[in-house]
Amino acid sequence: MDEYATEFLRLSKFAPYMVTDEEKQASRFQQGLKMDIQIFLIHQQLKTYSQVLSIVREVEQRMQKKSENQVKNKPVKRPFQLMNEKDLARPTNGRVVKQPF
Repeated sequence: MDEYATEFLRLSKFAPYMVTDEEKQASRFQQGLKMDIQIFLIHQQLKTYSQVLSIVREVEQRMQKKSENQVKNKPVKRPFQLMNEKDLARPTNGRVVKQPF
C-alpha cells in the first residue's frame, strides 16, 4: 500500500488539476485501489487523503491476517497409506474391486 501511496503522490504532481483539494485527492486515491479494498471504503465518508490512507492500511493489515489465518487453519490431508498387506495383494485390473467388511 505504501508503494501505491508514494506513486500516487509522485504522479499527482504532474496533474495538479485532478487533485485540487483534499477531497478530490482522497477520491482519486480511492479510485486507484483494488476493488476488494474499495468495497470497505464505500460507506465511509472520508474527506481527506490522510484519512483514506490510514483506513486503507488498517484494511490491508486485516486482510493479510485473514489470509494468514486461512492458510494456517487449512486442513492438512493425510498421505495415502495402505491399511494392511492384504491391500497389496488385491488385484484390481484397472478397476476398483469392492470387498465386504
